[in-house]
Amino acid sequence: RVRTGADAPESTVEAGVTLMLRDVVRDYLSEACPSPSDLSLQETLGAGEAGGLTLEELLPGEGPDPRDEAAEREIRALGRQMAAKLAPELDERERIVVWAKVHGVSLAHPRLEQVAGCRRSMLGNLWTGVLRTVRARVRRAFLGESSETLARLALAVLDALAEEVRAERSLADLRPDSFK
Repeated sequence: RVRTGADAPESTVEAGVTLMLRDVVRDYLSEACPSPSDLSLQETLGAGEAGGLTLEELLPGEGPDPRDEAAEREIRALGRQMAAKLAPELDERERIVVWAKVHGVSLAHPRLEQVAGCRRSMLGNLWTGVLRTVRARVRRAFLGESSETLARLALAVLDALAEEVRAERSLADLRPDSFK
């Protein structure tokens, strides 16, 4: 005897295949033809109100905090002040070592030893001394600050000190390309 009607095995298989095929077609079409209302977060918006910003930049939360930016400006300003006081206290060899570090010159370079008038071990000791001086000054000036803030301040002082030395006229005759 052959079954017919809605409960026949063929109709059950046919219904399952139809559901599977529908899901496959729906997935394919959603990937191949995205909805016109779907926008990428990195897509630049028009030049109207948004001024060429992306949606990601307009979302709240993950962007830079203005308080962090203000704190970073303050740290850089404090670093410049401390470097301006420290730079005149450096002797000629310490300035040469800072200059070498700024320009990526190895402290073991023979020409640098000749210019500084000392061996590379002494140049390494001078660089360590500059770092220790900066660390001590920052710690003394900002006793209650966290170690993270002290580290950021020390880096700001070193950056500003590098700028001071870079602009110094007594080292103007040194050229980084002559150390290659």
